[in-house]
Amino acid sequence: MSPRMRETYATGTVAQRAELAETLLGEVNGLLSLTLAPPAKLADDFDGLVDQLAVALDRAIDEPGHGVDAGATRRLVAALSLDGQRPCRGLLADLAEILFLPREQRSEYTTNREITPPYRVRKLLLEYAVFGRQIDEIVGVISKAYCAQHCANPPVGCCHILGYDLGLVPEVMLELQRLEALRRGWQPNSDDQKCRYHTATGCVLALFKSPACVGYLCEPLVARLRVERPGPELDHFLRALSVFNNCDLDRRKVFRAMRATIESGRALIAGG
Repeated sequence: MSPRMRETYATGTVAQRAELAETLLGEVNGLLSLTLAPPAKLADDFDGLVDQLAVALDRAIDEPGHGVDAGATRRLVAALSLDGQRPCRGLLADLAEILFLPREQRSEYTTNREITPPYRVRKLLLEYAVFGRQIDEIVGVISKAYCAQHCANPPVGCCHILGYDLGLVPEVMLELQRLEALRRGWQPNSDDQKCRYHTATGCVLALFKSPACVGYLCEPLVARLRVERPGPELDHFLRALSVFNNCDLDRRKVFRAMRATIESGRALIAGG
């Protein structure tokens, strides 16, 4: 756990602590499709808060009614956590650092004793899921109405390309894609004309789409956007999106590209 996180929480006001807890749980809820609420009384220290939230998360995973497979959810949490003994706690601790600390202040950097920079693939993929989900939501706002009405290749659309792989993602991410899909009751399809994760209700992935998929906009849609939303906001978004789409999963470069895509996408949507 980062000393910076402990210090920030310890010196924060009650309102600041509550905001931190709500933000952290909001991201957990978004990632795992849950509805966790902060405890009525927050712990006095950050480690205690993480313990509180980990207990709540551990219980919530097994509660029915979320439309997901609890066993697959546990396997997904375990696959993302660096704490093999307490995976829910490990997930929350890493997520807090991703959300609230600059990269150079995170524990894998401040405690690293190696000559080369640290490389913890599970934490990197958790960070990818956080930002990937946000990009997916932004692109959905921009594209869904057009795709529903004007797609030239219904019902499969752009998903005839096997973009979930294409050599752009590591093997561990392919396994996370499978776990994410299984949580939703997905069954592999035998249709070799479309992506394996394309279903009757669209893509079953939201967290671990490859860069080739998560921000994909077809040329006709881009042309329409240039007519309907001309201006610097669109230019900035398309430029950032292009960098991300063509980015390898370098632990610094890809996240800079994702942040730029999110910021410019939100500006585009806010501008109407």
